[in-house]
Formats: sequence, C-alpha cells, structure tokens
Amino acid sequence: MARIRGGVLILLAIVLLALAASSQAERSQNYQKQKQQRTKPGSAQAMGNHKNRRPNKNQQAAGQKQRPNKQKQPPLQQQKPSTPESNVFTASVPVLGRLRGRTLSTDWTGKEIMQFLDVPYGKADRFKAAEPASSWRGVLPAHRHHPGCPSIQDLLKYAKLEEDGFDVEDCLRLSISTKAMEGDLSPVMVYIHGDFFYDGDSVEAAPGYLLEEDVVLVSVRYRLGPFGFLSTMSDDMPGNAAVSDIILALKWVQKHISSFGGDPQRVTLFGQVGGAALVNVLTLSPAVPAGLFHQVIYQSGTALSPAFITDTPLAATKDIARIAGCKQLAKVESLNKCLVRLNATMLLAAFSIHGEDKPSLSGGAYGGVQLVIGGPSGILPEHPGRLLAAEKFQAYPTMGGSVKHGGTFMLRDIFADSFNETILDDKLTGRQYIETIIAQANGADPTGSWSDFADEEIFSVEDIKNGSFKRLTPGLIDLCTTISLKNPVLLVLQANAKKLPNSTYLYTFDYEGELNRYGSSDEEASFVPFDMGVSLTDDNLYLFPWPRYQTLNSNRDIKVAKRMVALWTSFAKTGVPAAQGLPSWAPMSDDTGPYMRIGRTISFGDNYLDEYRIAVEEVKKGYSLVNEDYYDLESALLAATMRDRLPDADAEDDQEDEEEDNNETTANEARGQNLVFIAKKSTRIQKQ
Repeated sequence: MARIRGGVLILLAIVLLALAASSQAERSQNYQKQKQQRTKPGSAQAMGNHKNRRPNKNQQAAGQKQRPNKQKQPPLQQQKPSTPESNVFTASVPVLGRLRGRTLSTDWTGKEIMQFLDVPYGKADRFKAAEPASSWRGVLPAHRHHPGCPSIQDLLKYAKLEEDGFDVEDCLRLSISTKAMEGDLSPVMVYIHGDFFYDGDSVEAAPGYLLEEDVVLVSVRYRLGPFGFLSTMSDDMPGNAAVSDIILALKWVQKHISSFGGDPQRVTLFGQVGGAALVNVLTLSPAVPAGLFHQVIYQSGTALSPAFITDTPLAATKDIARIAGCKQLAKVESLNKCLVRLNATMLLAAFSIHGEDKPSLSGGAYGGVQLVIGGPSGILPEHPGRLLAAEKFQAYPTMGGSVKHGGTFMLRDIFADSFNETILDDKLTGRQYIETIIAQANGADPTGSWSDFADEEIFSVEDIKNGSFKRLTPGLIDLCTTISLKNPVLLVLQANAKKLPNSTYLYTFDYEGELNRYGSSDEEASFVPFDMGVSLTDDNLYLFPWPRYQTLNSNRDIKVAKRMVALWTSFAKTGVPAAQGLPSWAPMSDDTGPYMRIGRTISFGDNYLDEYRIAVEEVKKGYSLVNEDYYDLESALLAATMRDRLPDADAEDDQEDEEEDNNETTANEARGQNLVFIAKKSTRIQKQ
C-alpha cells in the first residue's frame, strides 16, 4: 500500500508540473551522477539532455592499448544551428493532394534533398489496430515536425499539449526524403526506429548521409509504450498495436511512394534494437500481406531478444491500471474500459511509475511494453523461436549484426538499479554476479542453459570461484551482449540462410570512433566501473547525422560512415552489400559465418561465436573496458570512511533476504515462455 500511495503522489506531482508547464522545472533536476543515458520508465531525464562524447581518460592503464583520441565537445549553446537552412516549397501529389515540403542538402557533397515531414498514414482508437488516415484538406504543412507519439522522453510536453486540447495520440505519420519526384524510381529504405518500444523517435533518421546515394528514405512513427503494446489478450486490447501501425505504413508506401520517386518493388526494411525486433516480427507474422517489403536489415536486435516478448501481459497491465486508479481489476472488461478512458498523460505516467517499481527488469522488460505471443491480434501466433525452428516465416535477402560491446549499455543499468551503484564483492560471489546478469538479461533460465554457456565459453573456474566484479567485468559485458543482442541476431540469420541460401550477410560493428551514442559524460565517467566501448546504436552514428551536435568531424569517422552508407544502400539496391575498395562480402554458408568485421579496416571471420566472448579476448591483447579511475576513487573513499563504518549484520541479512524474495517474484515477470535458444555451430548450409 505504501508503494501505491507513493505512486499516487507522484502522479499528482506530474499533473501539477504539467499544469505549470514550467521550463524551469525541467532545468532544475538535481545532478545525481547522471547514471543513465537513455530515458527509462521512472526516469525524469530525457536523452537530449546528455552529452554523448566518449569520456576522456587522463591516464591509460599500464600496458593498455591507447584508445582513439576523444575531442572535447563544445557546450550546446555554442554550437552551430542543428539543421541547415531549408527552403519551403509546395508539391501536388496524386491521390494525396497538396503538401508543403522543405529542401535540405546532403552532408558530404551538398546534393539537394526534398523532405516531407510527418505525413499522416493512419489513425487508430486507443489499443486497436490502425486504419488508413483520412485525406487532408488544403495544403498539408509537411515542412515541420509533428510532436510525435507520446512517450516518457518528454512527459511534460505531452501533458501540456493534451491540456491545450491537442490529440497527442493522433501521431501515425511518416517522413519521406528523396532527391527526385520524377524520372527513374529509386530503391526505398524504410527505417523503424528503436530503442526499447517506449522511447525513440523517427526524427533520428536524418537523411544527410544515406541520400548521398540514390535511395528514398522513409521513417515511420508508431505508437510507443502502453499505447502501442499494452494488452489484456482481449478484442478491446489485443496487444501488438504498434505492429499494426507499421503494417499500415508499409501499405501506404506501396500505394504512394512512387509519387515521391521510390520504387515500391524494391523496399528494404531496417531498424535498430527494438526497431529491428519489429522488422523481424513482420517476417514471422502470418498477418503481414505478401509484397509489402523485399529485404531486411537487423541492427543489434530481433524478436528473439528476451526483453521484447511475453505471453503473459495481463499482470503488468493490471499493475499499470492500479497505479492509475482503476478499480475492479479482476474483470477484463472493466479493466479495458478504465484504461481507454484515462487521459493520455495519466496512462503514460502510470506506465512510467510501473517501470520505476520494476528495477529487477532493467534489461528492457518493464512489462506493458512488449510483443504479445498469441491472443486476438494474430500477429505472433507462437514464440518467435518456435516459428523459426518450424520454418514458419518468410525468408528475405537479409543483413544483420550487432555492435561489439552493446552489453555495456545494459550492464550500466544493472549496476545502477540492482547493485545500487556499488561494487558488492563483500556480498556476491562470482557465481552470484553471473546469475544476476542472466536473470536481468534473460529472465528465468530453468534449464541452466545460459549458466552452462557462461561456465564453458566465457568464465574460468577461478573467475566463478573467486571473481570480483572488476575481474568479471569483461565477461559480464560479453554475457549481456550475447544474451540480448548477438545471439538473437545470429539465430534469425541462421534460419534465414538455411531457408534462402546465398542471401544472408552477417557482420559485427567494431569501430570505436570519437562518439558514443549513449556514452558516459566526462563528469560521470568516474562513477561507472567500466567504459562503454562500441556500445548500443553506435553504428547509427555512421548512418544518420543525428543528433546534429554529434555530426562526424574526424576524417577517420567520415571514412567509416561513407563505407557504412555504401554497404547499406548497395544492399537496398541489389541485395548484395558492397563498397568501393572493399573485398567481396560472402553470404553465410554455414551456421556461424562467414561474417564481416566493420572496424577501422574491414576483415572477415568464419565463426561468429568468437564474438560472444570478444571483451574477454581483448583483455588478453591489452585492451580492457575496466575503468581504473573508478576503482582508484572507490579505494580512496573506502579508506576515508572505513573507520566510521559499523554495519548492522542483522539488518544486512534481512535486506538480503528481502532482495532474494523480490527477485524470486519479479525476475521472470513479462518474459516469453521461459524458452532459451542459443546458437551453435553444426552443419553447413547447402548451397543451391
């Protein structure tokens, strides 16, 4: 009851803040080491408020490889305007009508881009499948951005909009960037943004890099958080609403993209993390009509990523409803009615508080924001792993891979939420550290498959027996990365390559440039016991010039970006990724390769399973992600405070017992059927 009362008080505070609509309130957040770089349920921070340069190291550990030099980022207020000056024009599009657009320039050669922002493609009642949007009257102002779909990234903004009478849920829109609306049709690249189904934005798909090549870029807004994923497994709230949004957007593309210079017969879907999972679902779902797209690219995610799927959504839905003040939670019909009647801000706030109350699910599975297995939506009739095993999916020419150290992103959340930003070597053994990571990243591991994997592939006997957090850090990073990103991608590509030989291309993104998408700032670097490395969505920095204050500057970074653009766009054009001056990229011919390593230079490997323990192997070569500055600071603080510490052993025991009880009840909430699929190397794929 105390937690419920606390939730109500927080809700009231949010409403008061919304009514005040004070920008000062947004600026007055207390600095608490800025422990997270992305907005998550329960967090008051927004991604745009963070510096994303990799932290500078004043000193390098003895014998350690030097990392790339990191240039100091100027304060935001001293930077140049975030977008080039644009010219507004009006175009008439068959069937659709008249709309204003704007002209931009590509970043490297200054080619002109025509861009139409947030064109409506659909409308939907809350929680229901989307339907085609009504036509507009007059001239559509597609030269400026729509506020976007409600998300916890900017709760105050949506609260103020809703207070002013704006329908914040009318957000199903897409943006088109093209270099020509007449003449030969160009391949279409449709980007589905991440990050974790409750945040992210289509504006990140800035066209300045990709449109150096002859492609048309489309970026799609879909419903986020509870609006796109909440479910009671009933007709009124079937779940997977966001997937229906994307299906409808692809139908719009098929019908209208030729009017913008795009070829509807050459449509490539691509996305990162949650966006990649949504792309994968479209290849698995019997609800997707044939011919909507023709090729796919997965960047660090698929529907097999454990955080993204559930077959038991009702518990989270009830919890969100309870926080919002709904009654009669036992009756699904009453539950549906209450959640439909809530204003959007209150529903979003309740979802945020629900996430705050679930720190043990910090791997991304907060409940109320996952793909639903089964139910009346018809999107996912079975677990994705079973659909793949039974070959109940449509195979397409496919590219896929992961960033090298994506697990640092998740481990930082676990360190903050589960370890309370404290090294627990006096309380946890090496085995307990490992089991905590598995529970966070995967949920329940009833067969011990991930524990066996950790023992056999990543950690030594001595690590498990006597390992400190510092000693285990590279392996824990590998474990997070493998469970959440690399293994799900490899499993999907294995299945695709088996069903459609000679058409599947596997990669790892290894390049560590000047920027991190979600890097620790200089100020907070000393408070995190590891560096981010090549972390989550860093690859997007080389495909999109977004945020504008992160535009690439160094010649080396730009060279990598041009290489990435060439690989991605050539795949969209021909189904074969290629770039000038690079050796041919061979498609997968067995279960684990070959695969491309995209780093400062290009190289190839034969066994992608080697990437499952890359951070551990790098230590042997003198490159470690362990942050020595953190441990120096911890040692100094410990020495200064040890004399005054008098721990209450009984109180600590009680706290540990309580934490264990909580873990037993929450660690597996909102996971999909407790199924574990781990990629292995077995037989070669037969070529046709």
